[in-house]
Amino acid sequence: MGREFSDTTGWSMIFKRDHISDGTVAIFCGILPLILPDSNPFNRRHDWKYEPIVKWTSLVQNISWGAIILLGAGLSLASAFQTSMLSESVAKALGFISNMPQAAAIIIIVVISGFFTEVTSNLSTATIFFPVLDSVATSSGIHPAFLILPCTLAVSLAFMLPIATPPNAIVFASGAIRVIDMIKTGIVMNLIGFLVIFLVANTWMPKIFDLNDQTTAIFLNMTTRTI
Repeated sequence: MGREFSDTTGWSMIFKRDHISDGTVAIFCGILPLILPDSNPFNRRHDWKYEPIVKWTSLVQNISWGAIILLGAGLSLASAFQTSMLSESVAKALGFISNMPQAAAIIIIVVISGFFTEVTSNLSTATIFFPVLDSVATSSGIHPAFLILPCTLAVSLAFMLPIATPPNAIVFASGAIRVIDMIKTGIVMNLIGFLVIFLVANTWMPKIFDLNDQTTAIFLNMTTRTI
């Protein structure tokens, strides 16, 4: 709070540029319970003795370090995909769907997005795929919403691997479930999700967002004029 005020710099101005982020604030708030006393030191009714709100020994024994490391590995993997340009290569490979029927293109995008998000974050997958899908849809004469909206839903189907999403990592860190158990159950949930998204994209979505040949033609005409 107060780090930045819209276009005005807050207390972050006392540090070097780009050295302070939301993560810095989160770590600072996490450290505070290890420093602040668990009782009022100015209370004169009893002899005060300093004890932190949370003791480090208690924290070490009870926190799930495995889950934290697992989440960090997932974020590192997503960053490696972007740094190595592997994610862009995968996204550009989607160009082959430009000559496919709309229904086939939708199901392929849903499946690829759903499995790709198992090894990288939802936000990273969406950031990688959306610009490519917009270009592919426009060149194919399809309204981009038919590809982007199903992709948006599919990137949330992260059920198979512990690194896919924080809740998966927390459950896996409990030790009560194995990776193979997550895969067996997760792939069934993914397939059900793929089917539901595909059906919704071809039935409800066009009616809800008024996607038809006329609106598609207007959108493509506006895009062509803008370009």
